[in-house]
Amino acid sequence: FWMLACEMETTKMGLSVVVLASITCYAAAFTPLRTVALQRASPSLLQSAKFSPILPTSRFFATRRGPRPATLPPISAMHDFVEGSILVAKGAQAISDDSFKYFIAGGIAASFSHGFTVPIDVVKTRLQTDDSLRSVSMFRATTTIVRNEGASALATGLGSTLIGYAIQGSLKYGLYEIFKPLLLAGVFDSRLAAFLAAGAAAELIASSALCPLEATRIRLVADPAYGREVFDALPRLVRETGLGIFSGLPAIYCKQVPYTMAQLAVFDSLTAQANGVLASLGLLDDPAARFTATLCSALAASVVSSLASQPGDAVLSECSRGGSRYGEGVAAVVLGMAAQAPSDFFRGTRARLVHMLAIVTTQLVVYDALKQAMGLSTGH
Repeated sequence: FWMLACEMETTKMGLSVVVLASITCYAAAFTPLRTVALQRASPSLLQSAKFSPILPTSRFFATRRGPRPATLPPISAMHDFVEGSILVAKGAQAISDDSFKYFIAGGIAASFSHGFTVPIDVVKTRLQTDDSLRSVSMFRATTTIVRNEGASALATGLGSTLIGYAIQGSLKYGLYEIFKPLLLAGVFDSRLAAFLAAGAAAELIASSALCPLEATRIRLVADPAYGREVFDALPRLVRETGLGIFSGLPAIYCKQVPYTMAQLAVFDSLTAQANGVLASLGLLDDPAARFTATLCSALAASVVSSLASQPGDAVLSECSRGGSRYGEGVAAVVLGMAAQAPSDFFRGTRARLVHMLAIVTTQLVVYDALKQAMGLSTGH
């Protein structure tokens, strides 16, 4: 879909293809969740699912040897299948009719928070990929970049960041808010487990959409001469690598999935606890108290998510630099870094922590404010 979008002559046509890809991912995400919910409801549900024409395990699906003959399932399995379907239906009923607003709020919050922190991210990425800056401080690296390349170098990759994270944030937050009630209704008894699983599932889809633009951004930062901006560099990268532009997807998963799981689970859990305390004190309707609770929860979530995803971020930067000294592929880079330089997993941790404090705190505060402005529930 991304390769097709790059060949489109107009921005409107290209965006239409991206939206179509997002909808396809969104629809495909519900099948595995439904299967897990059915299995959770009763041990015999997996057996009964084999007779359903709407699940991928169904015997109605054709194989290489032709369609398998269907046989009637046992009555108990059919009964359990119906009960499992009811559980999923209850989860679906918990999804608000205003769910599309979560996509809008998430896209705005993610694009804004990542956009204004681009200079910090440029310095962080250069610390990870430029050997001449390996041992210097963040301040020294910033002054060196400005002196050698000009202040505009700190805005490298701004376009790809704004577009990429608008798409990624929309899918991440929108799908997360949809997956939560589904998982709580039919899969998990623990709210924290449901938050973690919903974050992982949403981020797997969101990162797939982000991958080409993130690869473009990192290439532009590591090699400023590669292109002027996203609309110049992305088509070139697609022409040169083809589907190889998704080769960094496993590395992006290593970074983004732990990051989102920690970010959203910690924020939602702490916000819910804080709102409970505010309610007991009669301060739930106090804007200042609500903002303080949201800000503190966001700060805690930013620290935890930054540390949880730091090794994955280092692997992603190494994979994207081109000609990694550890070899090609995520596995080679991980094994090489672990064997030769384990400290590389934590190179740039301080710079990234500053970056993540700015990004995550701003993103979550803006997202929470947008949800309140749109009349959506906050503090799950």
